[in-house]
Amino acid sequence: MKAFRVFADEEESAQLAVPWLVYDVEIDGQTIADRYVKEHGRELGDDELSDLEAEAGAWLSIWAVEDVDPGVGMILRDVLSGEVRPVTEKSASQSLVQHDMLLARIVPSAGGFIINGVHEFPLPPSRGLAVAEKAHRHLRRKSLIPVERLRNQTFQPYLIRRWEDAVFDLRQESRVRPVMTTMDGEALESVNDRFAIVSGSE
Repeated sequence: MKAFRVFADEEESAQLAVPWLVYDVEIDGQTIADRYVKEHGRELGDDELSDLEAEAGAWLSIWAVEDVDPGVGMILRDVLSGEVRPVTEKSASQSLVQHDMLLARIVPSAGGFIINGVHEFPLPPSRGLAVAEKAHRHLRRKSLIPVERLRNQTFQPYLIRRWEDAVFDLRQESRVRPVMTTMDGEALESVNDRFAIVSGSE
């Protein structure tokens, strides 16, 4: 589908792309989830309807890891809106560290919050904040951004593309071998010195 074209690699990005497409992308004014409820709502139980309602209340944004309890969860802060969420997450909380940044959807669940939809590559603080700065310029906001503006149908693809750009740049840089230089900026050269040792010499 056309919405998938915002991702550089559709399969690699499925963890975010699928929930984003189902719950956030509107086609003729409705998301896939909205249509499903409209057509099959009478067949759904209260728990299923509550889950779908919770998904509708989520939004895609840049979340900074404020605190981590490995194997249990994290405290995440939306750097664009300022909202803070205590998230239950066993797997990611074992690999992420404080100040890491995620492009994710945070969904209410059983009195707490869970992640349903996250870009497979987190970014370090400097890179994540650079994407956030571009988002502020795009929306012409210098301060916190209202959640409703983050749900905007043109802004969300923009945010994904900028995140993908930052990930691409980071991955490219990691493939470049660092160059050692002198204090004057001159490249260091590796030199092998060989010495002939005369037998019997002191």
